[in-house]
Amino acid sequence: MKPRSRITASRLTGEKIRKRLARATAATEEGVTLSPERARALMEERARELARLPPEAARDTEILEVVCFALANERYAVETR
Repeated sequence: MKPRSRITASRLTGEKIRKRLARATAATEEGVTLSPERARALMEERARELARLPPEAARDTEILEVVCFALANERYAVETR
């Protein structure tokens, strides 16, 4: 014997389905559409971000190259130059 489902299926006609789909589509499009003010603010924010100067790369004088090793349960580092 099959267990009975507690959820009763409502009768959906093609028209009801189309109306639900139209409402869902409209809600989705409203969420994606930006007001002119919001679009302008977003573009200005992006422009400021892109106009920033990238951080400078480390200069050779700022890099300390070392060799690390362990000896008798102690860690050591020796400059390579």
